[in-house]
Amino acid sequence: MVGLIEMLRSLIFACITILLSSCTVKNDRKDRVNFEELSKELFSAYGYTYKLNFRKEILDESNVYIDKNHLSKRDFTDVVEKKLLEKGWKKIPALFDDQYMYCYDRKNAMSIVYPTQINYRNKNGNSMSVGEGNLDKWVIFYGYDMYGTTNCKNYFKNGRNL
Repeated sequence: MVGLIEMLRSLIFACITILLSSCTVKNDRKDRVNFEELSKELFSAYGYTYKLNFRKEILDESNVYIDKNHLSKRDFTDVVEKKLLEKGWKKIPALFDDQYMYCYDRKNAMSIVYPTQINYRNKNGNSMSVGEGNLDKWVIFYGYDMYGTTNCKNYFKNGRNL
């Protein structure tokens, strides 16, 4: 009976340890751009909304939304994009119309869309949907992948240096 109680205690201790360690989100990676801070720096003058979609140690995804009447295309190009490029982000070829894409390195990517339609399709057959409720907003997507985002890995693999 005593052996059974000790075994049960060990099992409970192991389960609690596993549970606590799986709930811990280690997101202090040095190679991850802090997009929440970057958003404040780039978009604070434009009344943005930040939404964290997903955050784990190996993946991080979030969105920023800015009303089109708060940020013009000209201000985007002259102010926001200029700051982004000065911070070391690289502009890469967009996949869709109305889209701007950037890579900080192989692991950090940003897509900025000034939507003029709900659904997009490119010549490769890929599609993107911004949703009907977002037609009056800039939609900014940020993604971090510890193993590299597809578009950024491809961009830097094709002879472009960090």
